[in-house]
Amino acid sequence: GERSAGGIIGSGRVAISNCVNHGNISSVSTYAGGIVGDGEKIFMRGCVNYADVEGLNGQYVGGIAGYMYMTGTGFVGYMDSCYNYGNVSSGHKYIGGVTGYQRGDYVNTDCGNYGTVTGTGSKANSDNTGGYTGYSYGDFYNCFNVGNVEAKGVLTSGFLGEGSGNIIKNCFNAGTVTSTA
Repeated sequence: GERSAGGIIGSGRVAISNCVNHGNISSVSTYAGGIVGDGEKIFMRGCVNYADVEGLNGQYVGGIAGYMYMTGTGFVGYMDSCYNYGNVSSGHKYIGGVTGYQRGDYVNTDCGNYGTVTGTGSKANSDNTGGYTGYSYGDFYNCFNVGNVEAKGVLTSGFLGEGSGNIIKNCFNAGTVTSTA
């Protein structure tokens, strides 16, 4: 994709449930996700990605969603029972097994990543690489990562690369984390 590449939706404002993607995703620019490339006010339930997701030089790359943003006072988005089995890689930052970047209020419940997450760029270009998400303002309940994570940048983690104001409860990482920063 030129700007937004997704297995089900490239870019949009949607509620999406019970969808499956088996087709590999490759983007030369920003926003790539196994289900949604980027979207505003995204509500997701029961979505599964089995394909590899690759952001060649772009940021915001995730196994389920590349970039999700919630706008407006009082709005809370959710991601419930969504799973990624594909490998996720990018030559830039904000890379995650489930989401690359979640901006605004999101609640993640019973979601997980099984795929390998790799930041392939130079040191500064592989920042914010996480087994679950590269960056999030959201909350996490009963979520996990079991895929290995490798990046050259800082803020590399088995679960949350970087966060702000998060609640993380009953979540875990079982993947190996390697950072060469």
